[in-house]
Amino acid sequence: MELKNSVGYLLRRADKLFRETTLPALAKLSLSSLEGTTLYLVRENPDCTLRRLAEAVDTAPPSMHRIVVSLEQKGLVSRRRDTTDARFVYIRLTEEGSRRVEKAVETVRTVEREAMTDLSRSEILRLRRMLDRLLILTFETDPISKP
Repeated sequence: MELKNSVGYLLRRADKLFRETTLPALAKLSLSSLEGTTLYLVRENPDCTLRRLAEAVDTAPPSMHRIVVSLEQKGLVSRRRDTTDARFVYIRLTEEGSRRVEKAVETVRTVEREAMTDLSRSEILRLRRMLDRLLILTFETDPISKP
């Protein structure tokens, strides 16, 4: 098989393209890629736990803890311990976190639109559906919803 026909190779190339354009755009908002993703997940799933966030982004809980601490230091999230079980800590966006995640989402949408200008709307929708299906088949569930 030729490398250019390898789905894995093509996915890595596409990932590289998006990272090269998305990371600098997020950096202008003082966010790393994982911080932006974490803010998005917290927005969609208020009061989620650190462990579920770590699972959703496929990182170790100690790494997610560092991300959450960084976001907390920036005033973007707050943490609250469960009153009945102190092992559980719930993460929530602050007002500034809500504003920043909206800017980040719009920034990423703009970067994606610019990167896919030569694709038709139906091609973009088909690509998204296929990628969603691949993730669901791989993880047997949607890895992003309900952390």
